[in-house]
Amino acid sequence: MIIKYDKRFNEKVYILKLKNGMQVHILPKEEPYFSTYVELSMPFGSNHLTYQINDDIHTYPPGSAHFMEHKIFAMEDGDAFLKFSNLGVDANAMTSYQQTSYMFNATSHVEDALKLLLDMLDSTYFTKENIDT
Repeated sequence: MIIKYDKRFNEKVYILKLKNGMQVHILPKEEPYFSTYVELSMPFGSNHLTYQINDDIHTYPPGSAHFMEHKIFAMEDGDAFLKFSNLGVDANAMTSYQQTSYMFNATSHVEDALKLLLDMLDSTYFTKENIDT
């Protein structure tokens, strides 16, 4: 674990690297903060238009990262936005040139929302119908 200290804000950020390569940043806050913000970002943005498998280079159509950002919220048993809302959690996503990020803000049900976020990203649900819309 790496601990970074920012003197300007008198804050420590704890950085962990998981076995799967994911990097986790934790920024604890003192009272009176009553909400938790979670952001999960992956290095796939609008500038990523090709990928390579062995010696073969494949091309993504422009807009693929942003398209995927939206389609990830479709789940086999319903819409993830509705599930976040039912937990009382505000969720969103965004795509930049270099990454796509999924985030939520919660005052309660943080663990449930985190599980939902990870399930949503781990169990993508694509059908002809939800791709064509």
